Amino acid sequence: MAYGSDNNFRAALVKTKTLTKDQLAEAEQLSRESKLALTESVIKLGYASEDELIKCLAVAHRVEAVDLEDIEIPENVIELMPETVARENAVVPLSEKDGRLRIAISNPNDMDTLEKLRFILNRDVIISLASRSSIFATINRVYGQIDGQSADSILQE
Repeated sequence: MAYGSDNNFRAALVKTKTLTKDQLAEAEQLSRESKLALTESVIKLGYASEDELIKCLAVAHRVEAVDLEDIEIPENVIELMPETVARENAVVPLSEKDGRLRIAISNPNDMDTLEKLRFILNRDVIISLASRSSIFATINRVYGQIDGQSADSILQE
């Protein structure tokens, strides 16, 4: 989660009362000193969970945050995105309407990935936000677990 430089996100952290101004300042200082992303510093300090940060990010970017555990993805939607594309880009398809594919992604600022998906899938893409860990859990649930390895470990290789 490397979108901590987003000023709208920082403001949303305080506006939604996820963090106090003092906690934000402390997390920013830790981030600078340790070279961690702001989000990683917030989690390390125990001020918020990854899911709470995703909700704040959704507020900042005026998009929907989704709980992937509660979503049943239709088979015809899963078929619109090859498994390799989902794993490589850390996204999961959610629904399709009027030729537009709604996906879950963890970083709304990743324009390169969004443009690549629009090109590969040959359709408009609409984003909703979910934590990276829940995206990979959902990928494993809908496409199947990779034998012996987690998807994250494969992507890091």
